[in-house]
Amino acid sequence: MIYQLDDREQREEIREWTIGLLFPIVVGVGGYWLNQQSEERANAEQEQAQREAKKERESREKLAKQEREEQREQADLKYYFDRISTLVVENKLAQTEQESETYHIARALTANILRELSTERMNQVMFFLRSLKLTGYVEHTDSEEDIQLEATTLSVLKGIELNDAELENLNAARGNFEGANLQGANLQGANLTRANLTRAKLDKANLERANLWYTKLCDSYLREANLIGVTFWKTNLNRARLGQANLTGANLTNSNLERAILIGANLERANLTETNLKGASFEGANLTEANLNKTKLSVHLSEKQQKQCAVYDPIIIQNN
Repeated sequence: MIYQLDDREQREEIREWTIGLLFPIVVGVGGYWLNQQSEERANAEQEQAQREAKKERESREKLAKQEREEQREQADLKYYFDRISTLVVENKLAQTEQESETYHIARALTANILRELSTERMNQVMFFLRSLKLTGYVEHTDSEEDIQLEATTLSVLKGIELNDAELENLNAARGNFEGANLQGANLQGANLTRANLTRAKLDKANLERANLWYTKLCDSYLREANLIGVTFWKTNLNRARLGQANLTGANLTNSNLERAILIGANLERANLTETNLKGASFEGANLTEANLNKTKLSVHLSEKQQKQCAVYDPIIIQNN
C-alpha cells in the first residue's frame, strides 16, 4: 500500500529539512560575527592602550627635556654671570674703552647668552647688566647732563650681533643698542622705551606690539619690518629707512620722521597726529584710514593718498 503525504505534511517536512540545513549555517555565521566583534573590541582596546602609553611616554620625555633645558640654562647663566663679574672686577670692564678687547669679549658673551635663554632669563641678564651699568642705562631726565652721560656710558649692547635672535618680550628699556645688528630678530612685545637704536639694523625684524616710547631710531634700518600696532610715542625716527615696512595700526603721535623713507610702507589706520614728516618719502605708501591731523609735511600728499586718509589736515612747512 502506498501512502501519499498531504500538502500540510509536505510543508512540515520541507520546513524541518530547511531548518536542519540552515541551522548550522546560521550558527556558524553568528559565531563568526561574534568573534569579529570581539576581535574588533580587543583591537580597539589595544590601540587605545597604545595611544595612552605613547601619550604618557611623550609627556615624560617632554618633562625630562624641559628639566634638562632648565638645568642647561641655569648652568649657562651662572657661567655668564661669573665671566662678566670677573671682567668687571679683574679687568675693570666698566672702566675700559668701548672698543677694548675686554669689551669685545663681554659683548660676544652677551650676544651668545641672549640667543640661548628663555624670556625670563634673558630679562635676568638685562637686569644684571643694568645693575653693573653696562647697558648705557641712566635715570632719564630732560637735562643735557643726562643726555651726555647716556652717550658716554659703556654698553655691551652697542653694536651687538643678534640677527635672527628670539627676543620676544625682552625688557631692554634705556639700553644702548647703537649700531646693533637685529635683522630678522623677533622682538615682538619687547620693551624698548627710551632705548638708543641709532643706526641699528632692524630690517625684517618683528616688533609687533613693541613699546618704543621716546626711543632713538635715527638713521635706523627698518625695511620690511613688522611694526603692526607699535606705539612710537615721541620716537625719533629721523632719516629712518622704513621702505615696505608694515605699520598697520601703529601710533606715531608726536614722533619725528623727518626725511624718513616710507616708500611702499603700509600705514593703514596709523595715527600720525602732530607727527613731523617734513621731507619724508611716501611714494607707493598705503595710507588707508590713516590719521594725519596737524601732521607736519613739506608738500601735500598725492590726491589718491589724501582720499585714503581718515583725517587729512596737515600743516605744510616749506623747507628753507
